[in-house]
Amino acid sequence: MVDPGGVQDQPQTADADPSFAAVGPDVGAGADARGGPSRLNGTGAGLAQVGSDLTVHQCTPAFAAVWNNTADALVGLPLSDLPLPEDVVAAARRVLESRTSAHLEATVSPLCPTHGARGRRLDVALEPWDIGPTPSEAAPQGPGVLILLFETAVESDTGPSGDKPDTDYRLIAENQSALVVKVGADHRFHYVNPAYCRLFGRTRDELIGRTFMPMVHEDDRDSTLAALESLNRPPHIAYLEQRAWTVRGWRWLSWQNTAVVDDTGHVLSVIGVGHDITERRVAREEQQRNLANLRAFFNLSQDLLVVLNPRGRILETNTAVTSRLGWSRADLVGRSVFRLLSRWPRVVPRRRMRAILSGAGHGEQFMLVTRDGETVLVESRMVEGSWNGAPALFTSSRDLSELALMREKFERVFLDNATMMVISEPRSGRILDVNGSFLRALNLDREDVLGRTSVDLGLFASDEARLQILGDAITGRHSSPTEVGVRLPDGGHAVVQWSTATISSGGTDYLLTMLTDVTQQQELMAQLEYRANHDGLTGALTRQKGTADLEKETQRAQRQKHPTTIVLLDIDNFKAINDQLGHVTGDRILVEVVARLSERVRQTDSLVRWGGEEFLVILPDTDATGGGQLAEALRAAVERVAVAGGDRVTISLGVATWRPGESLEEWVNRADAAMYQAKRAGRNRVVLAPD
Repeated sequence: MVDPGGVQDQPQTADADPSFAAVGPDVGAGADARGGPSRLNGTGAGLAQVGSDLTVHQCTPAFAAVWNNTADALVGLPLSDLPLPEDVVAAARRVLESRTSAHLEATVSPLCPTHGARGRRLDVALEPWDIGPTPSEAAPQGPGVLILLFETAVESDTGPSGDKPDTDYRLIAENQSALVVKVGADHRFHYVNPAYCRLFGRTRDELIGRTFMPMVHEDDRDSTLAALESLNRPPHIAYLEQRAWTVRGWRWLSWQNTAVVDDTGHVLSVIGVGHDITERRVAREEQQRNLANLRAFFNLSQDLLVVLNPRGRILETNTAVTSRLGWSRADLVGRSVFRLLSRWPRVVPRRRMRAILSGAGHGEQFMLVTRDGETVLVESRMVEGSWNGAPALFTSSRDLSELALMREKFERVFLDNATMMVISEPRSGRILDVNGSFLRALNLDREDVLGRTSVDLGLFASDEARLQILGDAITGRHSSPTEVGVRLPDGGHAVVQWSTATISSGGTDYLLTMLTDVTQQQELMAQLEYRANHDGLTGALTRQKGTADLEKETQRAQRQKHPTTIVLLDIDNFKAINDQLGHVTGDRILVEVVARLSERVRQTDSLVRWGGEEFLVILPDTDATGGGQLAEALRAAVERVAVAGGDRVTISLGVATWRPGESLEEWVNRADAAMYQAKRAGRNRVVLAPD
């Protein structure tokens, strides 16, 4: 791979950072938030960000050097104004619209030609990317395109150059949350970013030069090799999902791999961008299991179930239809439902069926016909729904002529069903029968259950609690599924989805209760909600969640006339800490600072990571005096955090109390101004904004 600007990796300094930290979701996080130089310009890579209007947002000097120009001169130019082939501009437009990658070759000419230069042959890789904030903006600007240039040949008056330089510059931002790697054709690492090192618990030195395959699950190695083999063929891009052993155990990772090839199509190296999709994969597999269980229940049902389109054509049937009536599925799917009706007298059933299809009827008795010409009396009901995303009608027919057979099928479905089921007396709650799933889940024998109640088993604390959940079903009203927490006989707890229905036999009503364990689902939802609202590094609230909390507190203060105060604070000289001691030390300091701040704030307060090293504390029911006192306590607490060589971390804080009628932006800006006044006054101090 070649750096089109011919610039090799340089030692990291405060002014020339090769990490390309300005690219990606955390753009600008490590730069001076008050207008310091963009860290995009510190990389030697030929990279550029293009906004949604297809104008150059930022670019590296190496990118600008392709056209014998400067980065400042290209910023703001439409992509079409660069001497690029039209297919590159069209590809950028497609990437922006579809959010998928593109890769092509192009010959470019300089904007300011020099003697002897006719053009440069480049590989152009385009990736969807979110354009980050500029120093004067707090929020990302929106979708954009990341352009990476890889030189394949340089044309001049003396002809193409014979050799292709090979540089190993950093391809993607060092502080990206995505996993970024570069491997050679022999599958050995040439580059790994810090996110990859953290996930696998290894240093860069431990990984470079080694192959990744030992970390891949043995069941996924063949598919991994097949995906890498496909990179030898155009378009030289492969998508892969695999399991890998990490510091968090086996995790599912998704990879988009792009091959860098020479003129003959031979793969020189592979650039991989990966994401941890374990939770998404688990949720998808759970959904597939639920669909499989639903289909199994559909086929095990004792009723004759038929799915129809609005015109009465059969879309699907269950096994009860084919086994009871003798028709095969192929005989029925796609045919009119009237095929199942007895031929004589058919006119009356047709009229009834059309009434149901039009919504005028809900339940009727019909004579269905078997394949052998016999008739079966059924009672049919129909409800509207959807099937494969299209409107559909679901019919359920009970065989009135085969009650004994129906009882046998019910018992088989009841006993063998994966859902926990209980049959009990409605009023007393005495359990009359349970299925195997219920016994296995509670680790009980049938003798331990029959004749007892759910209160006796400890599922409910009292009979009043049981009646509160089951009351609707007992009184004959519709009962919606309810999620309740139950105590298990072994002392543990579980969350179950509890639904009930009344069934009748021999003139007596019984209560059928179905329980589904949703404990893991609830835990997963809680984890997803926490991750959505909390910063992954420090555990503080995200800026999005903090902004929502600020809006709520503003509305509450306006309504209740209570004072509300915010404290905006920034770690002093944090950029110098990162530059001199490294990002690992910087991350440790961020975590320790949040820990110190968390010890001082109340449970009713909110601690928000407002920016890279900037934090916001929301103090409900607190006036300026109280806010100033807490700010001073926060400042003193952070001073206990050590850096290196005995130095201590300090923070500068600005305090502002909300003024009635003041906008959220005005409020935060006053706290921001107070904080910068504290910095100008020597740092490590608190300044209160004027009321």
